[in-house]
Amino acid sequence: MAPARASTSFIGLVKDDRFAYAAETDAEWRIFDPLLPDRGERGPPIVDKRRTVNGILWVLRTGAPWRDMPARYGNWNSVFVRFTRWSKLGVWDAVFETLASLGPPPDAEHTI
Repeated sequence: MAPARASTSFIGLVKDDRFAYAAETDAEWRIFDPLLPDRGERGPPIVDKRRTVNGILWVLRTGAPWRDMPARYGNWNSVFVRFTRWSKLGVWDAVFETLASLGPPPDAEHTI
């Protein structure tokens, strides 16, 4: 496996490709996608929900500030606003409940 590339941002933090997480497989996304709103109260439909979710997960997994989210996930402020709105609407609670009710995938059934 090739070593991960690292670069230094303008504030001196190391941005490393090892933190380039994917939200899920295509099969998992087919379950996840319908649980998320297609649009907000105003504005156009969400063009790429998967990219937005990947950005949210990147921030949550790394603990980095929203402003340090890589541009490949979209505008950091748009992703932050969407995360905040979905949180207030209870979207994440509903997603968790739905995914938890499905149980673990067969290959991770005994994983702790």
